[in-house]
Amino acid sequence: ILRSVAQTVCFISIWATVAAYSARKLFPAFANQLKEQALPLSLCGNAIGLLLVFRTNQAYKRLEEARELMEKVVHLSGEITSLFVSAWDPYNQPGEGIDVRNGE
Repeated sequence: ILRSVAQTVCFISIWATVAAYSARKLFPAFANQLKEQALPLSLCGNAIGLLLVFRTNQAYKRLEEARELMEKVVHLSGEITSLFVSAWDPYNQPGEGIDVRNGE
């Protein structure tokens, strides 16, 4: 995965560096305003990062719970199928097989 995104990450990094450097040189007053606004943006970034981690952890927990429930469904369907196959004998005449209702 890293090899497939390496070119894109390098391009975006170089583009961001060139954009930041040129903005600092061409618009020094604007660059100073950006420095002053760094603290609120970094605080928002930290909060958004924590929220993203929380949501990702919750999604993994739901996925694991769904996987466990699906395992139970597969197991129970296998048991039900096994019960019906063991109770059904195609060579017996009607009325001679196992009566599943009474267990006889």
